[in-house]
Amino acid sequence: MILVAIAERRGAWVPVVLTGSDGFEASCTSDATAPWFHKGSFGFVGKPGNVAALPARGIAATQLGTGTTADKPL
Repeated sequence: MILVAIAERRGAWVPVVLTGSDGFEASCTSDATAPWFHKGSFGFVGKPGNVAALPARGIAATQLGTGTTADKPL
């Protein structure tokens, strides 16, 4: 089962993080105020293979990167 872990809007930015009980994860960030042809988003989908089991509210960094939306770096 895939669940929404985080979904919110902070000004122009909209981040969404999904998680699954089998270790699946996905994230996406987009600029909600960009003009139609300049909209963009970037994210990650996968199931990390190198993360040890975590406790109930544990967290592990599994991705890091940069991207651009509406010609602005993030």
